[in-house]
Amino acid sequence: MTSCFRELSSDVSWQYCQIGPHGTSKSLKNSGLFPSTFNVAAKAEIFVNATCGEDGPETFCKPSESSRCAVCDSRSPDPGKRHNISHALDSNPSRWWQSPTLARGDNYEYVTIILDLKQDGSI
Repeated sequence: MTSCFRELSSDVSWQYCQIGPHGTSKSLKNSGLFPSTFNVAAKAEIFVNATCGEDGPETFCKPSESSRCAVCDSRSPDPGKRHNISHALDSNPSRWWQSPTLARGDNYEYVTIILDLKQDGSI
């Protein structure tokens, strides 16, 4: 089993790992094996071609053991009824993006989400 934690100081970053079944410990300087982590979506822009309630009130149901239904409405003064695509990136568990329901038509079976990370390179 391997367990790791990171220690950061002003001049160096270290990755400490406990490796092996006998608890052999080893410390490694941060390298290609342990690259720094960061949220690539922090400065991203996100777009979608459809959102629940964008044309007025719309009922949606969350599938679960007991279906719970609610109304979404992007024009509502109540922020709890607005489920815009920007909510997909804000890390607030009480907010989320909601796709349109199929009650609006079969063309909403597939919705396109575009996430622009504002950077070049491989992820």
